[in-house]
Amino acid sequence: MAAPPPTLHPHFGALNQRKHIDIIDALRAIAALSVFWYHLSGFKAWTIPGLHESGRYGWLGVQVFFAISGFIIPYSLSQVDYRPRSFGRFLAKRVVRLDPPYLATIVMIVAYSYLASRTPLHQGEPFHIPVRRVLAHLFYLNTFLGLPWLADVFWTLAIEFQYYIAVGLLYPLLSIRGWYISVLLVTAAAVGAVAFPLSDFLPHHAPSFLFGICAFRFKGLNVPRWEFVTGVCATFATTAVLIGSPQALAGLATCAALVSGWSSTPLLTWFGRMSYSLYLTHATIADIVVNQGLKMLGGGYSREVIVLSSAAGAALICAFVMLRLVEEPAKAAAAAITYKSRDR
Repeated sequence: MAAPPPTLHPHFGALNQRKHIDIIDALRAIAALSVFWYHLSGFKAWTIPGLHESGRYGWLGVQVFFAISGFIIPYSLSQVDYRPRSFGRFLAKRVVRLDPPYLATIVMIVAYSYLASRTPLHQGEPFHIPVRRVLAHLFYLNTFLGLPWLADVFWTLAIEFQYYIAVGLLYPLLSIRGWYISVLLVTAAAVGAVAFPLSDFLPHHAPSFLFGICAFRFKGLNVPRWEFVTGVCATFATTAVLIGSPQALAGLATCAALVSGWSSTPLLTWFGRMSYSLYLTHATIADIVVNQGLKMLGGGYSREVIVLSSAAGAALICAFVMLRLVEEPAKAAAAAITYKSRDR
């Protein structure tokens, strides 16, 4: 009987069904919901007691995503016996899988900005988003060109894309068993973070991805436990010193979950499947609903709760629509791009 076709792990790669790691769905859900709540609870206009503090550390969901990506990309490549000569197909699968929801979000942001500027009640600046700024998003070049992103979360997609290029080219090194490789990886991550401290580029975040790479080497390559533990401890220390203790703790917790064998729950799995769409769209939808809702209803705890609930509901609905209309077709299209035997 033929092996089942690979299924794409939304946002972070393709896994063979027989090798699917259930906890990743839960981790992705937790990461996306954390960032979602961080932005939703962070509006300055809220006067609900404790609301701002409740989402204070939600931004750490980004670190969880980085650690997941550090694991899932090399792990998925190991399932297809990847070789660097397949780099073009690997990158094509990433672009086809990730870009349609990303581009749809860009269209949504530009369209809303234009329509809002045309309303009679508009009091801000006239609509003006330079074409150059929009086009730079197509290749994640805004940081390189000094152009602002249309949405705050987009910078993390640029970091992820830089990581995909690095892993696609360096996978043979990551897949070598041997303690000296672990030493090399930790050293390279530390040197990169020191030499290139700007947070808009991959080297600064290399230790965060390394948590996932350590998990891949332990779970995918069966490196000795002592090597895994030593590598994780070194990564934790490097991250804590060079990036921050909260990021180190988030990476450590994610790494532990990845190798734990824990399972997801139906609810977390459901959120996990639409986490990419939610991550892309939540800030824009929340901004629209909160700002317009507070203008119409005014302040007060009860009214703010209505606006808060409406913003959360609207963001989830938008994410679900994006999942069904854009992300799932993109997932199917990416699955059709396979690694041919001559590529391997």
